[in-house]
Amino acid sequence: MFKIKLTVTILFSLILFSKLNAQYTLNGFSLGDSAIVWYDDKIGQFGSEVNTGSYHQLERKSSETHAYWNSGSWQTATINYRNEIFKDVPIIYDLEKDLVLTINRSNPEFATQPIRLIRQQLDWFQVGETRFVYLPESTSNLEGGFFKLIYLGEHISFYEKMSKTLEFENRKSNYEDLSQFYIHTDKGFSKGASVSAVIKIYKERKSEIKALARLNRVTRFQKTPTSWISEFAKELNQLLSES
Repeated sequence: MFKIKLTVTILFSLILFSKLNAQYTLNGFSLGDSAIVWYDDKIGQFGSEVNTGSYHQLERKSSETHAYWNSGSWQTATINYRNEIFKDVPIIYDLEKDLVLTINRSNPEFATQPIRLIRQQLDWFQVGETRFVYLPESTSNLEGGFFKLIYLGEHISFYEKMSKTLEFENRKSNYEDLSQFYIHTDKGFSKGASVSAVIKIYKERKSEIKALARLNRVTRFQKTPTSWISEFAKELNQLLSES
């Protein structure tokens, strides 16, 4: 009974305090549904939870390079934010500060003012085939933040932590790309720059792991295409499943 009253209270509070001052029918809503999800659907995603965050000022510290992922321009993404999936969201990922920004599209007056999404409440975001996931800080060699997901398996997973740092040389400032690879197993997270890191975890499968690495042309992760690492990880996960 308490849950029903709370749901109804949330539902009508959302309607009462809507900036849109609009009226919405309750057709299709049941007390077993999420009032917040229902409300977001009615007002549109860009007038909803996706705008929850802080206003952020973009900075340009280098005239030749930038601090952002990929091209440095706004890109369309699908995100899982505050337990809801939002599609076609404009984002830019700041690799220097490990922040994801979006645009306030619910209010034209602030359309040019980026919003910094709450990092701990952004489970993942995906641009094209590339997905970044939020991993909290752990006691096993992992600092919290966003990690590029290379492969997610039952027995082994691979992640890449991408970042940028500003370097000064000859009176010029330029961003340097950095990356660190992580391997996750039932033993926790381990830093790993090459296949040797995997062998260190599974010493008893050394010859088999080396064979898979040669087959997929994987040596140092930094110099290997992500698709090759993913295929290697997939076959390795299958190998570990058979043991």
